[in-house]
Amino acid sequence: ASGYGRYEGAEGLAFVKYANGNDFKDGDGDTVLGTGADLLSFLVKGAFEGNGEHRIEATAENVHDDSDRPFRANIGDIIGVENPKVRKYDLNRQNYTLRYERPFAEGLWDPNAVLGYGVTDLHVPEPFGSKAKTSSISGSLSNDFHITPRADVITAGVDFFHDRANYNDPFDDVTEHATNVGVFAQARLQPIQPLRLSFGIRGDNQWFEGLDGTDKSDFGVSGNVFAEYDVADFLTLSAGYSNVWGGFALAENFIMNPDWVYEEIVPVKSQNFIAGFESFYEGITFGANIFRSDFDNARDPLFGGDPFTTADFRTQGFDVGLGYTWGPGFIRATYTDTDIKVNGSRTDSDTTQYLGAPLGQLLAIDVVHRFDPIGLTIGANMNAAFSNSDLGGFAEQDLEPYEVFSIFAEYVPEFANFLTLRAEVNNIFDENYADRATYGQDFPEVEPLREPGRSFLFLVRAQF
Repeated sequence: ASGYGRYEGAEGLAFVKYANGNDFKDGDGDTVLGTGADLLSFLVKGAFEGNGEHRIEATAENVHDDSDRPFRANIGDIIGVENPKVRKYDLNRQNYTLRYERPFAEGLWDPNAVLGYGVTDLHVPEPFGSKAKTSSISGSLSNDFHITPRADVITAGVDFFHDRANYNDPFDDVTEHATNVGVFAQARLQPIQPLRLSFGIRGDNQWFEGLDGTDKSDFGVSGNVFAEYDVADFLTLSAGYSNVWGGFALAENFIMNPDWVYEEIVPVKSQNFIAGFESFYEGITFGANIFRSDFDNARDPLFGGDPFTTADFRTQGFDVGLGYTWGPGFIRATYTDTDIKVNGSRTDSDTTQYLGAPLGQLLAIDVVHRFDPIGLTIGANMNAAFSNSDLGGFAEQDLEPYEVFSIFAEYVPEFANFLTLRAEVNNIFDENYADRATYGQDFPEVEPLREPGRSFLFLVRAQF
């Protein structure tokens, strides 16, 4: 349920959602334990805008999920291991933001200020009474310098964050901290009509404190550049590069070990490249991109290992998109091929669990058509993953392929155009599959978390 309104310069919105339901069944009709819903969330938002000159906006959000989940939250089951199938995960997330801006500012004075606080509490009562709390307070103060009325803008400012990760149970109470202060400048310019440029630089100083009291500080500089060029009315070329200093990542709360000793911990750095093109001609769109990211010293700690263990990894690939629009409808296909290597070698989903996922080849096709005279829209979607045998490390089997088909129909009656009726049938053919990004599919002893089988959704929405 939601309600919102505006009166003169004041705006308000309130939203609440309650969801309750049983565990769903996969494509083979087997119940996937720990997938039921028991969620309550709300969002409250208020703003005041005075004569278009000044705008203040505040937001508060709370999400509470108190449900039985798989014993290991990212695994359906491990064959041969005697653990309960599910246990309770009590999660509460809160986010608060306060923003100030000048919405219609021009010239050299267009400030923007943001202050935010977010905290997530996760309580797992069994078997240890574990509690994890992750919090972050952050803020930024920046100004947009409008160089020309057209589109030339330089943004400069300062920002900060203070992150805290804590784990405690009846036996241990451990915490890691990270504090960061940064300065930045980003230019978005159009020096000539067919050319659009974006480039920037930032500097960060970060202070890290380990759970044993070890202090570490470091300073880094990051830079980026991106360009788009219209070769012709129907063709645009683009390319970009960034070099990022990422600081010190906090460890996951539930793997923090009170026996850790921080000998040396180093900041993560990355280099990122992308290049591609996009073309438009008489309703036909065609585009492609190649991309690559190289990470050095990505933190990869283990409970039974060292807190300063790092990994170098590379993720790279390409995507191709092809579509056609015929006025009231379109068809669009997207193909992506991505792989990941850790320390120079192909590996398994366990090694990459904090770094990425061995996605491989993915294909998506969407078809939509509107029958405007009668207010009806129909559509279909196909998502597919190809078999992935390009694994290494401890992987024992290939990732299986799957194809999932879904359809929908949406109707807006002419006599009541504020009303929308929608029906969906998802996974029509009851495909039994786990999404390609799901952990553990390369290990025969792991039963991965499966997606829902054939599902029906009926929606009625009235907008006033």
